[in-house]
Amino acid sequence: MLLIITADDLGYGCSRDQGIFKAYQYGIVTRASLLVNGCSASVAATEALRIGLILGLHLNLTEGHTLTQGETLVDPSTNKFWKTKEFHCNHQSISKDEVLGEIEAQFSKFEELTSGIPPVYVDGHNHIHVHPLVVPLLSMVLKKRGILKIRIPDESTFTKSLRDSVNPETLTFYETVREHAIQARSVWAMNNVLPCAQAFIGMSLMGYRMTLSNLNVAILSIPSECDSCELMCHPGFISTDNDGCGNGPDNFSKSQERVFELDFLCDKNTREFIVEELGMELHGHTSTNISKPCIAIISSLAIATGNLSTCKRLTKIFSIAGYQTVLLDTYELSTEFQSVLKKHNIEIVIGINGKRVGKWILTLDRTFYKLVLILGGTDVNSYQTDAKHLNLLRTIFHVHTIVAFNESLKNSLNHCLERSGANADQLDVRIIPQSFLPNDHHHEFSLRQACDIASDQKILLFVGGIRPVKDPLYILDSVLKWNASGKCQYVIVLLGPLLDNEFASEVLKQVGIHPCLKYHPPIPHGLVQSVVRQADVLINSSVSEGMSNSILEAMVARVPVVARNIPGNVSVIEHGANGFIFNTPDECVALVNRLFLDAVDSRRMVENAFCMCNESQFEKEKSLYTSLLHGGP
Repeated sequence: MLLIITADDLGYGCSRDQGIFKAYQYGIVTRASLLVNGCSASVAATEALRIGLILGLHLNLTEGHTLTQGETLVDPSTNKFWKTKEFHCNHQSISKDEVLGEIEAQFSKFEELTSGIPPVYVDGHNHIHVHPLVVPLLSMVLKKRGILKIRIPDESTFTKSLRDSVNPETLTFYETVREHAIQARSVWAMNNVLPCAQAFIGMSLMGYRMTLSNLNVAILSIPSECDSCELMCHPGFISTDNDGCGNGPDNFSKSQERVFELDFLCDKNTREFIVEELGMELHGHTSTNISKPCIAIISSLAIATGNLSTCKRLTKIFSIAGYQTVLLDTYELSTEFQSVLKKHNIEIVIGINGKRVGKWILTLDRTFYKLVLILGGTDVNSYQTDAKHLNLLRTIFHVHTIVAFNESLKNSLNHCLERSGANADQLDVRIIPQSFLPNDHHHEFSLRQACDIASDQKILLFVGGIRPVKDPLYILDSVLKWNASGKCQYVIVLLGPLLDNEFASEVLKQVGIHPCLKYHPPIPHGLVQSVVRQADVLINSSVSEGMSNSILEAMVARVPVVARNIPGNVSVIEHGANGFIFNTPDECVALVNRLFLDAVDSRRMVENAFCMCNESQFEKEKSLYTSLLHGGP
């Protein structure tokens, strides 16, 4: 499990700021949330960018001065924000327009303080960002500004022992926050805003409760299917009278508990316990005992995507080879990301999908870093002479080595270069097919129950991001036509994140119209194979693929695969031997029918596919990447 550690209240004052910077540079804090109305916000933002600390917006509607002139946002007796309790009591009289205006102003202030860099994620002071009044308004701003990550403080780890250590009023507040967070989750999902992590802890661990034993209890209480967890913390030195958001520091910031948290986060025993005892991976951190160069993988880390699967497999390969690996999400990078590379002694940088990571790779000195680009199908399967394509070409000639998953992807690259008038002879292009290891993890989650699918209906499962290049509705009309015949009924289930707002809206509209079309949000990475096993057939209808992880997952799960005739799919599937390849939607449905009519032949193809994805394929992939890292051919 990945552990992300976020320090709240950066910008509150120099005392708190210095503690947060120490916890980042000498401890295990990954990132910090900036209070833009804090008295030290400007200095703190500048220093954070200098040292490479990832920043998010700590939306504040409950302490200090407003940035706008909203009359209903403030207590008339102080002319400052209502305090948290009063905000909750008076929220019905607070103007939505004024809340929206203040939210916009804080986003703009954040970018002013960071020289135009938007926040990587958003959370809230006193968790005000999940209040029912705030959620729909903040959602509008997030969608408008393209912010993709938000904290969802749905903390489910309040054990009896932890409950007994919290006073009743505080516990009531925590439980209210959790209720609000659960309600907010669906709103964020509808707007394609993802949680910072699948699980959240921190309210139960604040101050003197932040101990190894309590951390252990909290971590063990997280559902096993979660791949990531965010730990909220509030480290710092004790605030002086000059700190705060305009009305001096509160008792929370003047408490010795802030120093207690700081010491805990900087204690080497804490790191060792998290990594060695709990077996967790610290986000953005590597071991201090570095015997080999460290590797940074730059990629989209969106849940339930092929890129995330590739990153996790490569991390395992590099770990076996003795390398430390840091995963950097393209959505969380800032212009200071080179400071992050230097902090972790990175010498090898691997980017996945050139059009997405090119702008970052091009900023790196190729004499200082070994640069590797893993091509995505969308990089070269569709030739375009736009700015992104030209940027991709520059990236291709900037890196030392290019990895293609198959021969067809390499040929597409050569064709792309020929049309651009570029010479490919000087490029080091390696063909390294992807592998996939079986995952025997089973879970009580039922796809049929979740999507309300009858036991006599057959599930045609689509796994992947909902975007045009995946063409998830390609076979819908043919399935509708088949179902209308009154024979075996098929249900198409789309499983994955909504990655394109306009396209996703059309897809969800069709879901609402046709009972045989279902959509389910992405699920944790570790559960994908378990869910794929519940399908009758895996369908891949993509317009372009490099090498589909969902196809490999289905093969390992012994689920038959029917895939569209494109180079990336043909490189994996031999028609009639380990799956079927189709050219038209009607042909797809016909081949699905054939699977159910001839069970013996279907089992033969499934076993052939499973054997193709056996452990020896992983060993081959590991050997090829290890050779690449060592400088071999």
